[in-house]
Amino acid sequence: MKSILLLFPAIVLLSACTRQQASDELHTINPVIGDQSYLAMYGEEPDAGVSEHDRIAIHLAYVEQLLRQKDVSGLSAEERIQRSEMLDLLHEYREGRQYPSNYDHPEGRRPCFIDRDGNICAVGYLVEQSAGRELAEQINAKYQYDYIRDMDLPELADWVAGSGLSLEEVAMIQPTYGYYPPVSYIEPSYGISSALLGGVNMSLSALNSIQMIKGNSSLALGILGVAGGTGQVIHGFLNMPEEIVYFNAPPDTNEGQKVLSLVNIGIGTTTTILSAYQLLSNCHKKDRSTTWNVFSYPTGTEQAGVGIAMVKRF
Repeated sequence: MKSILLLFPAIVLLSACTRQQASDELHTINPVIGDQSYLAMYGEEPDAGVSEHDRIAIHLAYVEQLLRQKDVSGLSAEERIQRSEMLDLLHEYREGRQYPSNYDHPEGRRPCFIDRDGNICAVGYLVEQSAGRELAEQINAKYQYDYIRDMDLPELADWVAGSGLSLEEVAMIQPTYGYYPPVSYIEPSYGISSALLGGVNMSLSALNSIQMIKGNSSLALGILGVAGGTGQVIHGFLNMPEEIVYFNAPPDTNEGQKVLSLVNIGIGTTTTILSAYQLLSNCHKKDRSTTWNVFSYPTGTEQAGVGIAMVKRF
């Protein structure tokens, strides 16, 4: 009984350690060395404000340096040559700054062998350049978001064996990537609010247009239209996406959100103009119902007074 009681805390501790390791893997750049690269350069853990491209480049540069400094006297001459070529390719890849994105796992950082845009990861690039794109595509088809150590593929094992790198070293190279929504991604809240505003303002524009065609005017429609149109214009401007600037790479823009923002601004402007015309028409009609009269009157002296009379019809 005592041995069982002693075993239970050990199981709980092991379970807690496993959960902590899984949590760390969801947040660090690499499951083998974590964020040692960033710590070595800046002396602190990376935060959410660090550029994703910066973080990946720092990791790859750090791993390349570690692997070049490692004692390889135990390798054959052919293995040392192959290893050196792999590290040269790694350096070339890092300088290219074309890294993949994690589009499908918002829950945390994940490796990505080849993303939907065709961008390949560091290990994938080594495979592609030394064994061909076909093998890289084969690996991606089965293990796109998996860690190297979890990929059970004989062809990959053969490649590792001939690369001059150990499986552990290859796993050290493989970065993870934070979740990155597609460039044309639109937040559901923005899409829904835009649809509601657009529907209301298009209806107001139609009603205002009908009133104009009939030669009528409506103060209430004018006020509602100016308020709704102005609100949609502001909504569009506030949600206009900024350029996503990457480290030493061409910037991107969320084109889907940009188009929706322009549509909001366009519909809002149209509604505001039509509604403002309604208000002006309403004011002009009221002006025509106002009459003015200038008259003179005696003041009790030898002088005469002048008066102005205004009649307003409501």
